[in-house]
Order: sequence, then structure tokens, then C-alpha cells
Amino acid sequence: MAPGVPNPSDRAYARERLRQQKEVSNQALAFEAKHGHLRLAMGYAALLLLILILLFAMFVILNHASFPPSVVASANRSVFAGILGLLILAWKEVLKPSSHTAGMHRRMPTGRTPARSVGGHGRRNDRELEAADDIQNAKAAPHR
Repeated sequence: MAPGVPNPSDRAYARERLRQQKEVSNQALAFEAKHGHLRLAMGYAALLLLILILLFAMFVILNHASFPPSVVASANRSVFAGILGLLILAWKEVLKPSSHTAGMHRRMPTGRTPARSVGGHGRRNDRELEAADDIQNAKAAPHR
């Protein structure tokens, strides 16, 4: 083959790699959407439970004369633990959100990389593949 003309097996490989990348990307997006809903539901449930525990603990602390000293001490500890847990949760989930996207690069298909595209981005899109097919078909067709 002449230099600069794409090899049909390279085009087939590039097309298959593009298909696999789209499939992996779609699977990752679906997983992230479902995982996001689960995290949101668990966050609301944890927040509701934390509020209920803190309300009960504050009731015990404010009415300390009605409860034994051990119960009041436990309420004090639960308020401290709740606030500390909330601070740790805020630090972990809000200030460092990149921990959830770590490892996404491992889901990409492996193998040799396709040839660089004309734009030099290293990725061929459908339009470039169709244009390469049209060039190949035009060279293979007999001239009139």
C-alpha cells in the first residue's frame, strides 16, 4: 500500500476500539448515575438518623435532672461524636470528591493505540473513519 493510505485492518481495529470505548463509557456513565442515586439516598438517611440522635441527645442534656448521670454523659458523648462525624464526612465527601472518580482509567480497553488522526488528537471519530472508507473505495473503484 502507498504511504498515507490507511490499512483496512487498521480501520477495522480503530472502528472496533471506538465501539469498545463507547460501550465502556456508556457502562461507566450508567454505573455512576446509579451509584450517585445510591449515595444520595444513603446521605439523606444518614443525615436524618444523625438529626434524630442529636435531637434526642439534646433533649437529655437539656433535661439532665430527669436522667441518671450515665445517660447524660452518654448524650454528651453522642453529641460530640455526631459533630465530629459530620466534620469528617464533610471533609471526606465535599472537600475531596476526586476519590470517587479514581480508577476510571482502568476501565478503558487495553491494546495498541490507534493511529493518530489528522487533527493529532489520537482518537478517530466516526466521520474520520467514514472518510477513510470513502478514500479507500474511491481508489479501489475503476476509473471511467
